[in-house]
Amino acid sequence: MSTAPDYLAICPVFAWPTGLSSSAVEKVVVRGVFDQLGARVCSAAKALSGTAIFKSLQPLAITETHPDQVDELLALRDMETPPPLLAGGLDLARASLAAPERKLPNGRTVLLDLHSTGRLSLPSLSWWFKFARGFEFSSSAALRLIVERTAGIPALVVFIDQCLVQADPGGAGMDVSDERLSAILRELNDVINSPVRKQFTAGLTETERCLLRMIRHCVTFLGSIISGEDLEHALSVDWQELRCQPSRQDDDVAKLSECSPADPSYKIAVDTLVAAGYLPRRELAGGLSASIGAIAPDDPLFGIL
Repeated sequence: MSTAPDYLAICPVFAWPTGLSSSAVEKVVVRGVFDQLGARVCSAAKALSGTAIFKSLQPLAITETHPDQVDELLALRDMETPPPLLAGGLDLARASLAAPERKLPNGRTVLLDLHSTGRLSLPSLSWWFKFARGFEFSSSAALRLIVERTAGIPALVVFIDQCLVQADPGGAGMDVSDERLSAILRELNDVINSPVRKQFTAGLTETERCLLRMIRHCVTFLGSIISGEDLEHALSVDWQELRCQPSRQDDDVAKLSECSPADPSYKIAVDTLVAAGYLPRRELAGGLSASIGAIAPDDPLFGIL
């Protein structure tokens, strides 16, 4: 039986895998969220260069955390002080999922509890564009249109965000006309239909890309919306049928033939993809893919693979 953790280390991972500059994340997300918690915010490199910050009783939020720094950062925090909040990218998410329970050099056992945004909901997008960015849309249906075209996938939302920010370099906020939004959505569509769409999955591992392509093949093969246990079944049973059909033996299917959804690394891949918002989240968990929500053949995800 494993030892009960001495304290819970919460590692929030904001799932913006591409696009947003660190300064924007620092200004809008980190300052906006962590400051509400009354936390002192600093980067992992700065925290490790002056360890006195770990002695403070004030809540501590550490940004730009690399997986190799986690154990050292946690060990520097005294038991009498609140545990630090660790924020980072998908590499931190993977590390937290692969080894959530850590035995630190000082003998302390710590449980890493991963939090992430996943796919962005309409209320989340409303907060981001209206309150964080200061944009006002001419049409009340504008945000719903963004959700429809992006499915709330952060990597796609970032593209729209960047286009709007470029039109508002001073960061003072602006009115967004229907014409401007339509032009941005056309530009997004052009990028998705070009080789540079790879930018949207640049932060993923080959295993994660492999899994997404398998899901695309299965959903297309079945031709209907599937999720959770149905998708788990599709990845095991229907996948075998699909890859054995001569008419389906294109290069991509052949390349994926050696992939095994039963591999333990796939559970980490699924959870990472859900955390980053590439796959929709399902509240009920259990099994390989039960954390995946409903996904349709026309999901915007499949356009960027």
